[in-house]
Amino acid sequence: MSNSWSDEELEASVRAYFEMYDSYLDQIPFNKKDCYRKLHERFGRSEKAFEYRMQNISYVVVLEGIDYLPGLKPARNVGKNIFQQLKSLIHKKVFTYPNPISTETLYAEDSNKKAEATQSIPQGVIKPTTIPNTGSRYVRNGGVSEWVRRSTNGKCENCNQLGPFKNKDGQFFLEAHHVKWLSNGGSDTTSNCIAVCPNCHRAFHHSKDAELLVEKIYKKITRLERE
Repeated sequence: MSNSWSDEELEASVRAYFEMYDSYLDQIPFNKKDCYRKLHERFGRSEKAFEYRMQNISYVVVLEGIDYLPGLKPARNVGKNIFQQLKSLIHKKVFTYPNPISTETLYAEDSNKKAEATQSIPQGVIKPTTIPNTGSRYVRNGGVSEWVRRSTNGKCENCNQLGPFKNKDGQFFLEAHHVKWLSNGGSDTTSNCIAVCPNCHRAFHHSKDAELLVEKIYKKITRLERE
């Protein structure tokens, strides 16, 4: 295995980093080690090498004004050429869109920032842009889902039950759901987003009565607007 990192390896690492970040923002469980294993199986480089490369990505991300993915502490020991390649890849993935991901969107384990996000209703994004990938991933305003989840005091807005468990911040776990899916042209705003327990979230996506659930939630929650 060559010590030199190929463009394909670096691009795959950046893509995997932000896929995990998407899951982090959406409070969807993910496994970093599983990510490193898949990269190892694809390219043959050690899992530890990919983990350290992810820390290099965190270092570049922080310099670009974005909070790094929790658990991947920035590692600055990265060669000049690799640094420039990672920076270019991150720019292509994040900063070339009309509504770029910024520190306001990608905040990490900072309780002050989370508190700030709940003080006022975020403006949100009317037409969220996508990040090119094997599928489409939408650039979201992290403040929207955070505000919606915290505004319910831990209760699912569909079934009115408390979230099934408490997260690391001591808050009942809820997931953000866009009533009109982003993939169908829905906006990433508080008037199109609800906080629901995992069970109800799956029901909105997969239940045979999903359309009925949507109609009921529009009638139930006054802040929602049909789009």
